[in-house]
Amino acid sequence: MKRIGLIIIALITFASHSKAQHKYYFPLGKTNDHVQLDTFSIKWYSEQLEALNEPIIFLDKSNKETYRFTWLRSFDQPVVIRIEQNNGQYLISWKVGSGAGGYKPKKEFISNQKIISKAIWNEFINKLHQIDFWEMDTKYTGVLGTDGSQWILEGKTSGKYHVVDRWTPDAKSNYYKCCDYLIGLTDIKIRAGRKY
Repeated sequence: MKRIGLIIIALITFASHSKAQHKYYFPLGKTNDHVQLDTFSIKWYSEQLEALNEPIIFLDKSNKETYRFTWLRSFDQPVVIRIEQNNGQYLISWKVGSGAGGYKPKKEFISNQKIISKAIWNEFINKLHQIDFWEMDTKYTGVLGTDGSQWILEGKTSGKYHVVDRWTPDAKSNYYKCCDYLIGLTDIKIRAGRKY
């Protein structure tokens, strides 16, 4: 009887631990011949996205075309911007979290959204073509650092998914300009010197 009691306690402990685990917002392994993010990054980014109540894009089976920019600055609020096309409707939504992107997330955020024109959508798609988004390596090993920011861009369309992650990209790079274009479409106020 004592043994059965211990087994029940162990099962309850395991079940509660499983429920407490965070969802993975990024695939493990390979997708479309691209190596994906490492486990540390997946856990960190997923915790931030879960705190901001974001959907898991790579699991979305709808016909919606979605791109999400996640901006995690070490000492500033996390930012998520999603731009979507669904049956000829174009929408951009954004969330700004509390706390800092380099630390444990807080489940407090402000959010907003607006309808955008097809011309704005097309301009963003052109910027994706300029960086050859779907062929970019997920991670770039040449530039790494600690303090700074992660610029994470995901895309899902026609049953395919891809993610690109860059640490503090150069402001002159096309990748920076592509993500910065999304920031400019929102009404997020960035203090001077905090766009890094």
